[in-house]
Amino acid sequence: MQPTQHYPEPTVGALIFDPDGRLLLMRSHKWANNYVVPGGHVELGETLEAALRREITEETGLSIYDIRFVGIQEFIHDPAFWRPRHFIFFDFACRTDATAVRLNDEAQEYVWVTVDEALRLPIEPYTDKTIRTYLAQQGNARRRAPVDRAAVRLVPASRAERQTLAQLLELYLYEFSAFDDVEIGADGRYGYVYLDHYWTAPGRHAFLIQVDGGLAGLALVRTMEIDENPLDSMPETTGHAIAEFFVLRKYRRLGVGRAAAQAIFDLFPGRWQVNQDAANLPAQAFWRRVIGEYTGGRFTEGWQAGEEPIGPVQRFHAGGQP
Repeated sequence: MQPTQHYPEPTVGALIFDPDGRLLLMRSHKWANNYVVPGGHVELGETLEAALRREITEETGLSIYDIRFVGIQEFIHDPAFWRPRHFIFFDFACRTDATAVRLNDEAQEYVWVTVDEALRLPIEPYTDKTIRTYLAQQGNARRRAPVDRAAVRLVPASRAERQTLAQLLELYLYEFSAFDDVEIGADGRYGYVYLDHYWTAPGRHAFLIQVDGGLAGLALVRTMEIDENPLDSMPETTGHAIAEFFVLRKYRRLGVGRAAAQAIFDLFPGRWQVNQDAANLPAQAFWRRVIGEYTGGRFTEGWQAGEEPIGPVQRFHAGGQP
């Protein structure tokens, strides 16, 4: 016999987005095997946010941040749930830096999908409404929807596009000034002393990142000596490294950086090394996730202390494991 309710039960749930803008959905037997978002009841003496964090941790093992209120829904004895209940849903949206989910017995499987893909899946109606309410609140939902990987292109930058690269590098260096002590010049520019080397020195490659033909960022790649990777049995000692990588804010958290980075790895098979500044925690999270996904977790991470940038360094093999 199920316990009788005497009062409505307040519950919390969240649309959880990963760094690529994908949404987490879980298939639950309690909801007729439809997809739902993680969530659960609010305990006595618990704030809504505290309850949300606890439920997300219990059901997925994820840590969340950037929590935003989406709306309230009433659920009164709807047969969509496995037993008659009266709930008051408090719906939120939030972000996480992880994609590895650890399910408990509330769900049987999970998927990370774009918002468009989510709306084509068998989702229970209250989750559907939460997604649509969230999209309406974004104002321009289509622009903020994850970008199709096929729309992302790497275009080798010619000497004629030097000024375009220089302008993008100014934006990049301005943002990076939050993590280092580089001063802006008297002319109001940071400048990038190595830029001309990308057309005069061997082993350097400059790319513009485009989305649907429009500028979205840049990537600079160089050849260098790569320290030995214990996961790599290849005899070569040289490989490639990301010198600079920048995606315009408009295109972040939409999968653009991920698609561009993995396309670069495909272009240059062999050993790779990617460094981050110790203070640049967002970059560290991004590269660990992208490299981990690309290699299936087959990479090593060390610490570079002898030269700039001082901080974590990931090493791996692109183009298939040797």
